[in-house]
Amino acid sequence: MWWTRIIIIGLGLIGIFGLPLQAQTKIEVAHWWTSRAEAKAISVIKQAFEQSGDIWVDSGIIGGAGDPMVEILKNRITTGNPPSAVQALIGHHLWQWAERDVLMSLDEIAAIEKWEDTLPPLVVQMIQYEGHYVAVPFNLHRVNWMWTSPEIFKNTKTEVPKTWDEFFVSAEKIQKAGFVPVAMGEEPWQVATLFEAVAIGLGKGDFYQRALIELDLNTIQSEMMIEVFQTMRKIRAYTNKQRQGMTWDRASSMVIKGQAAMQFMGDWAKGEVLAVGLSPGKEIGCFLIPQTQGIFLFVSDTFAMLNHHDPKIQLAQQKLAKMIMQPEIQERFNRYKGSIPVRQDVDLKNFDACGQRAKKDFEWSEKNKTLFPSFAFGLSAIPEIRTVILELINKHFDSDMSAEAAVKKMVALVKAAQ
Repeated sequence: MWWTRIIIIGLGLIGIFGLPLQAQTKIEVAHWWTSRAEAKAISVIKQAFEQSGDIWVDSGIIGGAGDPMVEILKNRITTGNPPSAVQALIGHHLWQWAERDVLMSLDEIAAIEKWEDTLPPLVVQMIQYEGHYVAVPFNLHRVNWMWTSPEIFKNTKTEVPKTWDEFFVSAEKIQKAGFVPVAMGEEPWQVATLFEAVAIGLGKGDFYQRALIELDLNTIQSEMMIEVFQTMRKIRAYTNKQRQGMTWDRASSMVIKGQAAMQFMGDWAKGEVLAVGLSPGKEIGCFLIPQTQGIFLFVSDTFAMLNHHDPKIQLAQQKLAKMIMQPEIQERFNRYKGSIPVRQDVDLKNFDACGQRAKKDFEWSEKNKTLFPSFAFGLSAIPEIRTVILELINKHFDSDMSAEAAVKKMVALVKAAQ
């Protein structure tokens, strides 16, 4: 076509006279969203970013909660080869990067975009370090969900448990009927996700606050903490026998396929339900972990931008930060991810029933002070303490260690870290 030739000639003349077309900027994005639903969610942002004219180099690192990624990034930063953006959970997980002075300040963008007017106050606090914004948040995840197979509960004529006493009655009947009562993987953070829910369910908010946020030694070595470990041991008897090497999404699949009755997991598990075309709240049930009604344990994902001297990369990083906070991006991303938007002004009319309930429960918990940051995901304890306590929780769960011995060991670990 004649007009095609004109375009080609024009482009050639631009190059000849030293006026090249605007070059695309590559940014590398490191994250641990590698499950089916997570990959679909992150693609929303990747596609929007690339449609804006730049290039997204994806560096997905397998490993829930981001623990494997931390060590990889430490090495890359030390050797002077950092990615452009890195996924980080709010709180201590994020602050450990800020402490190294490797994160770009997002203060100017936060002021222009009025983040304080659209984000929950606690999130605003936890994405700042020494008064400066160091990350842009995506979502709000509720940790204390219980996902169920309605078919198994119907076939075994059991009720979905609201208390731990009811759970053990139902789990016994389900197990005798030949089904797995609870699907669970072996990673320490998966066990800790249940542990913190048991702790806040049995001891309520004050106990959780003192024991797992403030790490008060008197509270840790209490009879209530012994009861928490004892309850964990009783639950273990109703989990799948082959847990070795099992990831959280494979455990979710057991519930989805009708092989297991329950999974105690945050609402990223809902993303796996949606990814196979099922409806959360219908084909797969969404309930709260026993005795955590009225409590909202939460975690929030962010992207932090690592310092780069190249002005082009800096502009691309700023563009990505603005893009993440756009209401339409927040809406689409979180529908795939299973979470709810961290922006409080996003309409959830297109979300499933479980997501809409999460939104209402979050607002209620925020108002009634029953909103708590997750210990299992590093929001409430420095990484060093969190790591050793998670290892202890996991060791107790998978051994014959007594509850009393576990509590003594936990006290010793906290003392050593103080």
